[in-house]
Amino acid sequence: MKKRAGWMAALICLILTAIIPAAVFAGEGEQGYLTIPGSHKLGACRAGEELSLEIPVKNNSKDNPITISSVSLKNNTENYPFINDTTGAVGKADKQELKPGEESRISFEKLTTRPDVEDRAVTLSLEVIFGVTVTDEATQETVTHENQRALLPLQIDTIAAEEEEEPEPTPTEEPVDDFQDGGIGDAGGSYDAGFYSDGGDYAGGDGGEEKEEGKGSTPRVIIEGFTTDPGAVNAGDTFKLTLKVRNTSKKTAVGNMVLTLQTPQAGEGETVAEAFLPVEGSNTLYIENIPKNSTKEVSISMSARADLVQKPYPVELALKYEDENANPFEGTLNISIPVRQKARFDVSRVQVMPEAVAVGEEANITFEIYNLGKTKLYNVSVKAEDPSLVNGEAFVGNLDAGATGSVDMMAQGAAESTGDGTVKLVVTYEDQDGNQGTFETSCSLMVMAAPAVDDDMMFDETFVEMEEEEKKGNPLIWLAVGAVVCAGVAAAVLVRRKRRKEENWANEILGSDKDEFK
Repeated sequence: MKKRAGWMAALICLILTAIIPAAVFAGEGEQGYLTIPGSHKLGACRAGEELSLEIPVKNNSKDNPITISSVSLKNNTENYPFINDTTGAVGKADKQELKPGEESRISFEKLTTRPDVEDRAVTLSLEVIFGVTVTDEATQETVTHENQRALLPLQIDTIAAEEEEEPEPTPTEEPVDDFQDGGIGDAGGSYDAGFYSDGGDYAGGDGGEEKEEGKGSTPRVIIEGFTTDPGAVNAGDTFKLTLKVRNTSKKTAVGNMVLTLQTPQAGEGETVAEAFLPVEGSNTLYIENIPKNSTKEVSISMSARADLVQKPYPVELALKYEDENANPFEGTLNISIPVRQKARFDVSRVQVMPEAVAVGEEANITFEIYNLGKTKLYNVSVKAEDPSLVNGEAFVGNLDAGATGSVDMMAQGAAESTGDGTVKLVVTYEDQDGNQGTFETSCSLMVMAAPAVDDDMMFDETFVEMEEEEKKGNPLIWLAVGAVVCAGVAAAVLVRRKRRKEENWANEILGSDKDEFK
């Protein structure tokens, strides 16, 4: 029964091993867009060996196209197993445009495993920078969100180097003991001062030849890490580079070490010259001794050229050193120093129309943003920060080096201005690493209280509206006027007729005035 239970447990473990990776990592990535299909294990790498990796990634969304811009293995752990680049290895995607459900293969070429890795499972992070196109269901408008970041976990097994056995020393040949009573044996050989001659080729120690001893195992020296002071190296600044040099050998110390830094030549768009220059004029460092399995630090002050483009720059380190037996060794190592360009930009004169509004009214704010630096600015936006205004926001987007962005936004008066009407405008942007920065400018916009409205004003306004309607010739008014006029005329005619009848009746009864004078 115990044996059967053991087999059942092993079977369950195998099933979980096959299912869990897909379930765990199916939702990894920025909003679940990118995943690693299937298992996340990359196999194994052996100490000191070179290998290439190929990692699949999948667009896991149902209807959102994705565009991959860059991929890299991040050196974010002390157990990072590769030595090609201390900041992480850069990969290449065979397909950058991924429709929903499509896959791409990420390739990493010539990764060299560190010689001091141990037998263990190491977790890595695959960083993918991508853009995703999203469709608004209400308006059916498509918007592309750039510089989305996905960190996908991976696992690789590292295998330590096999211990090299010390070569057994060649035994010293002992002379044949043929001496009897001080005489020389039949072979006629002699032993003098540690050298043996078997037939009179040389006498004593003259002309003897020692056996050349081999170097044995090679003591490996690596750059365990490095730091810069300040931490972020800006173009045009001076910085202190500190190298952590490690002797991985557990059998011999190394010393008399000379390190020569070969700084790279400038790239496209830069003046042809070395990217970094030593402040004191020498690019050579010296380490007297590094004990077995130990680390020594060495520093040098360098200056980064002001016109460098923002990117990592590789630096080659040529080493010459000796072991305890003065056997010489040589090697070449590489590090990569990221250089940043400070964001520099300016704005044009801010125009506000109108420059004074009442509460509830809007004003239009327009100006231009000029990117004067050598680095691209991402997600540039502007906001009017003042308690008297609301809705004063605008999104500009990404600005390439030397480009201009236009700001056109409406701000609504929310409360009466308490000061002189100066409004702070905050420009927000991000660099290529997602670090946010701000820049401030200002404009003049006075918000006044809304005019009061009373009953008399309302009456006057109503009266004015009626007069305007009369002037426009409202047909109902003209009909009413005509009816009044007709009624007046009819009444006048009737009154006149009545008076005439009364006069005629009086004449008939009383007689005419003329009869009195006859």
